[in-house]
Amino acid sequence: MDPFSKIFERLTDKLKKEFLLEDTSHYFATLKSDCERFKFCLTLLENAKLLPPLQVNDKKNCFQSQKYRNEGNCLFLKKNDITALECYSMSIAFAPTYSEELALAYANRSAVSFSLNQFEDSIVDIDRALSKNYPDHLKYKLYERKGKCLLNLGRVKCAKDNYRNALNLINKSKLKEDRINNFVTALNKELNCLSENGSDCTDVEEASLNVENNNLLTKQGCTNDDSVPCLSYAQNSEVPAGCDAIKITYNETMGRHIVAVKDINPGDVLVVEQPYTSVLLPSAYNLYCFNCLRRSHTLIPCLECTKVLFCSIECRDSCLAASHVVECPILPHLISLGCSKLELLALRILLVASENNNLNSLRDYINNIDEPYCHGSCDRLNGFDDNHQYCSNDYRTIHHLATNSNLRTIADLFRRSCFACCIVHCVDQLTDYFKSNFNNITDNNDVNITSDNFKEYFENKCFAGGLLLRYLQSMPCNAHEVSEMCVFKPRSVDKGSNTDDNFIYDNKEIGGAAYPVLSLINHSCDPNVVRHSHNGDTVVLTAIQQIAKGEQILDNYGYHHAVHDLHTRQNHLFSQYHFLCNCIACVEDWPRYHLLPDKNIIYILPHMQKEVELSSKEFRTLLKKVLSGDFSGDSVLKKLLKHLSLLQIAVKRPWKEYSECQEAIKQALSMQANHYVQNSHE
Repeated sequence: MDPFSKIFERLTDKLKKEFLLEDTSHYFATLKSDCERFKFCLTLLENAKLLPPLQVNDKKNCFQSQKYRNEGNCLFLKKNDITALECYSMSIAFAPTYSEELALAYANRSAVSFSLNQFEDSIVDIDRALSKNYPDHLKYKLYERKGKCLLNLGRVKCAKDNYRNALNLINKSKLKEDRINNFVTALNKELNCLSENGSDCTDVEEASLNVENNNLLTKQGCTNDDSVPCLSYAQNSEVPAGCDAIKITYNETMGRHIVAVKDINPGDVLVVEQPYTSVLLPSAYNLYCFNCLRRSHTLIPCLECTKVLFCSIECRDSCLAASHVVECPILPHLISLGCSKLELLALRILLVASENNNLNSLRDYINNIDEPYCHGSCDRLNGFDDNHQYCSNDYRTIHHLATNSNLRTIADLFRRSCFACCIVHCVDQLTDYFKSNFNNITDNNDVNITSDNFKEYFENKCFAGGLLLRYLQSMPCNAHEVSEMCVFKPRSVDKGSNTDDNFIYDNKEIGGAAYPVLSLINHSCDPNVVRHSHNGDTVVLTAIQQIAKGEQILDNYGYHHAVHDLHTRQNHLFSQYHFLCNCIACVEDWPRYHLLPDKNIIYILPHMQKEVELSSKEFRTLLKKVLSGDFSGDSVLKKLLKHLSLLQIAVKRPWKEYSECQEAIKQALSMQANHYVQNSHE
């Protein structure tokens, strides 16, 4: 049981023993606003002395840095490269800023990147180590490694320069004379060979340095670049993140939702959206940037805490300004308290919304956007700005997301209110977030809580706590995962074998994000769109069915007919999202994947039977390619999309081959999105 659950259990036990639980529950049910709920629970927890005890202990530490570096060394020797890399990143996070430990950790991590053939990454860490307090007697090793990296990148002249630096430094090493002589002899031999056969290829195009291979998965570490797919149609005038093939609409049954205003084909990109904000899962802190959520094997540490790392100084500075100045001292406490991505995301929304910790401005802004719309259809236009646009970076789109407060039980609301109190307590005790909102602050920002300013201080806490509680209700229904496809290649690929070993695809959740546009899309257990994360936390929504004009755009909330039975889907969807699904897969009770029919095909259009049979034969070949990691550019994806369209119009569903084709399309799309290729033996 996590610490918050224990706190909540102790509170309810106390109320039971004092015969106050029923009265407390009845009174709590009368409270109408989130601010009132928060204030009531805060008083209860304070009077019971149950708010979590806090102690600042997250400090840079050479001992811990050395511990993780040693663990990394052991893993590296066992060829567990990715896990070793994570340990070295943890060593970097714990190392004091100007310490030798930091330089040693960078150097060791460069060895992992070199082992992974990620030579640019290796050079980055080598240069960082050399610019820090890296020991002189070890520098020859780094210059030799950098030379090897440059040689692999075709930069022969620079490689030779680094080899010479290694030779100049070898006498500072602590090696025995015979080993020094062996090193000098080997490196001079390499230099002579390069002088005879090599030339500096810096200006040669990368394509000429390596033999291109159509198989995207032959190289370990192959991942997405910074490019993101474009919308398949013109930009939507109302929804900048979407295309003009879709529209936000409203009715009392389904609330706000999105429909097609023209016929849409499989493969069409309908939405490309950057989140209002996103958070990284704690389990991903050592491989991904805490700010942009991109995978990086050259992460740099936060200058204060030991938890998080960033892909660049720019990301570190940006995150610090937006939210991490508050999160930095409290993050370890929030994680140990039991905060999941939803609680961390709720807090991040509050911090981003109250820009520069300015709760007073946020309060005024919310009072303004909460005023009723006077330009008609206010339900549809909730979250729209003054220019009649629904913009993902505008706070009002987040503020107007459904919380389902009226559908939640009193017990659920009470628990969420208490959780908000514990989070706010951490912020209050370990940061100046609330004190910085006082109207009168001394020059040295030293604020003492007195009887004169206590009311303002308490109101700030309750206002922020009420908002936090609002997000703790809206995010479970509206947050989306940020993911990366981890692809494990079989041993046969590295060994050059012709066996039919298949690649293993594992969709890995790395974070959570608030996407205002995606939040408006309703659920189906047979969705007609699919989401993929690109370039970190940018989401791309792609059609995986033909969608006729007037039909609703339907996403999947994690419960798919091919994976979960009807009873499981209905129960979980009602429990988390408070609705009963009536999609075609539920109404007709479609079977799970392994029970889908694959014989006695029923044709909607019998005259297309021969065409379907020919296309199906080609599909079996395409499917083998996908499973073996061969996507051959866009050609495979285009053929898969064509086959899917044919099946949709000609064959009655459910039909196993249709689902197989959709899954193959998803795999192909995932290889254009966040993905990482890893050896199966790691």
